[in-house]
Amino acid sequence: MQMQGIRVLGKARQYELVDNGVSVLLGLLALQNQAGHKYH
Repeated sequence: MQMQGIRVLGKARQYELVDNGVSVLLGLLALQNQAGHKYH
């Protein structure tokens, strides 16, 4: 859903919001990656 929202914002030329959305997505992926390492 995050990527779909980013695409919509891009089409609407809301580039600042696109940057914010990408930052949030990357942060969530980093947290998920860190959590995954705890259980290996």
